Amino acid sequence: MKTIFTILLLSITTFIYPQQDSTKTKSDKVYLNEGSSMIGKVVTIKKDDVVFLEDETNLSYELSKTEIKFIMLSSGKTLTFKNNKNSSEDKTQENEKNNNQEKDSGTSPGLIVLAAIGGVLALLLIIGAIASSGK
Repeated sequence: MKTIFTILLLSITTFIYPQQDSTKTKSDKVYLNEGSSMIGKVVTIKKDDVVFLEDETNLSYELSKTEIKFIMLSSGKTLTFKNNKNSSEDKTQENEKNNNQEKDSGTSPGLIVLAAIGGVLALLLIIGAIASSGK
């Protein structure tokens, strides 16, 4: 009975851990023409400015659209503005580089699903082993 309880406890923790990772909120990232970037949340997009709340300092910035190279939203969508002087080729190369970096960090939804399926399969194997040993 202790073995079954231990197995169930391990299985439950396997399911809970990936769910905790999926609750993390992603941030938006603003890339400035000067080469620096800021991580936080786009609050408002005005006619000539973007209001941005930085995660690290929790300060609100009102950035001119002419200062912004592009914005990578947490959804993966990229925002650019018509009056931006940078070429689209530079933006595309920078966007691909940053997408590759972002793919390497954090837990993807695919890994969470894979962990859940692995946990269920492990649980079924253990239950099958216990059932066959009881005969």
